[in-house]
Amino acid sequence: MADTMRHSGAPIPRALTVTEAAEATGNSVSVRTLYREIKDGQIRVRKIRGTTRILDEELARWLRDYEANTDGGGSSSSRSVKTPAASPDSSSGRGAGEVASSETSTDPIPQPIKAEMASRRISIRQLSDSVGCNPNTLGRVINGHSTPWPALRQRCAEALGVDESNLFRVVDR
Repeated sequence: MADTMRHSGAPIPRALTVTEAAEATGNSVSVRTLYREIKDGQIRVRKIRGTTRILDEELARWLRDYEANTDGGGSSSSRSVKTPAASPDSSSGRGAGEVASSETSTDPIPQPIKAEMASRRISIRQLSDSVGCNPNTLGRVINGHSTPWPALRQRCAEALGVDESNLFRVVDR
């Protein structure tokens, strides 16, 4: 990351592909870990010509946080990286019936809907198609990582033909 370009005296950050970013860490962080952290919102990225890119200064910031929050600086399943506060514009673009907010619990609790789906042998993709939401959104809800909006809870209950209270544990905040 030392080969940042300069223009008019100010450094111009390099935009690294995810693979290049992993290599820039000396392979101390895997490509898979970087993608997971991008998905979790821990690393900000830019799409340049359809390719996900990480600015070298963003990678350096994330590495400092990552090493501070892991035991020994390597990958760890027991790390506790805090999710950054949502930016004012992050709530836009969410459709009705999507996810209300992300839970920051270290141990997500799966929703009862997971057992109901397993007993009926219904996949997340099948249910998401029938309720009209993104499979990733539904997966986060089912695995206890996100809280579903009332409209999504209702559509899932209707699709499975059961009472909504039998599918979801809703925690009042």
